[in-house]
Amino acid sequence: MKTIWCGWLLVLSTIPLCAQQLTYYSDIKPILDRHCVECHSAGGAAPFELTSFEDVEKRADFIQVAVETRYMPPWFADTTFQTYHNQRGLSNAELKSIATWVGQGRRKGKATKTVEAKTASITWPKPDLVLPMQRPFLIPGDNTEQFRIFVIPSNSKEDLYIKGIDFRPGNAKLAHHARLMLDTTQMLRADDGAMAGDTATEFTRRNVQLAHAFWQGWVPGNFPVRYPEGIAKVLPKNTDIILNMHYSPTPQPAYDQSEIRLYLDKTPPKRPIHDLILDENWITNPPFVIPAGQVVKFYMRSPMAPADISLINVLPHMHLLGKASKPMPLRLRAKSFR
Repeated sequence: MKTIWCGWLLVLSTIPLCAQQLTYYSDIKPILDRHCVECHSAGGAAPFELTSFEDVEKRADFIQVAVETRYMPPWFADTTFQTYHNQRGLSNAELKSIATWVGQGRRKGKATKTVEAKTASITWPKPDLVLPMQRPFLIPGDNTEQFRIFVIPSNSKEDLYIKGIDFRPGNAKLAHHARLMLDTTQMLRADDGAMAGDTATEFTRRNVQLAHAFWQGWVPGNFPVRYPEGIAKVLPKNTDIILNMHYSPTPQPAYDQSEIRLYLDKTPPKRPIHDLILDENWITNPPFVIPAGQVVKFYMRSPMAPADISLINVLPHMHLLGKASKPMPLRLRAKSFR
C-alpha cells in the first residue's frame, strides 16, 4: 500500500491542476479598462475598440505583442532614469496575466454588473469653461494634409487662472495634433479657418507677436492636464486662443469642431507656469541640416532661468528623425534634470 500511495503522489505532483484559469471578465478586462479603453473606445483616438470580449478576443495575439514590446500603451520616456506622474505602462504581473490568458485559450468567463459598469471610459469633472471652435470646419476629402488656424475668443473680462486643460478633438479620427497659442491683440480674428503659413493672413501681414507661441499641445492619447496645488497658467483677460490644427488626409469630406475645456482656480497661483520653446534658433552648432544617410547630434542652449524653477512637463517634438534628447543644467551640481 505504501508503494502505491507514493506512486500516486509522484503522478499528481507533475499535473498543474492548481494552475489558475484566467478569464476575460475577471482578469483581462480590468487591465484593459485601466490602461487602454480611454483611447480604444467609441469616439476615442485609437482606430479600434477594446470594450468587449469580441473586440479583445480577435486581437488577443496582437495585444500581447503590443504590450510586451511596450509599443502600447505609448510611453517613450526612459523610466529607468526617472519616474513620472503621468507615465503609462503595464506591470510585469499584468503582462504575465495577458500572456497566460492568451496561452490558456482566451476564456470569456462570466460578466457581472460591476465589471460591465467599468466598461465606460474614464469620466472627468465638469469643466468650468468650454471654448469651442466658432463654427464647424469642413475638412476637404481630397487626400491632402490640412494645417489650419482657428481663432477662439475667450471673451473673459478678467484674467483666468488655469489649473487644468483638456483639449477635445471634434473628429478624433482625423485630428493629427493641435497646438494652442495666445493672442492678446485681437488682430488675428480674420484668420479663423485660414491655412497655416498663408502669406495673406493677418498674422503674416502684420507680423503679430503672440503672447504665447506654445501655450498647450495635444496629440492622440493625451489626457487632461492637471497642475499641482498653487501652480497654474494665467490666461490674460480678453485673450484669443489660436488653435493650430493638423488634420490627416481623408478621401471623404468630414466636419470638425474641436473644443478646449478649462478648469479654473479662483485665486492667483503662487507659482505661475511659463512656457519656453527651444527650436532650431537655439542650436549652437548650426546649420540645422541632416544630410541623407548621416547621424547628426545637435546642441542647443536655452536662456538663463531664474534660480527657483520646477519643470512641470516636457514635450519633445522630433517625429521619427530624432532618437533621443538629454537636457543638462549648467552651473549646477546636478548632472542632469530629474
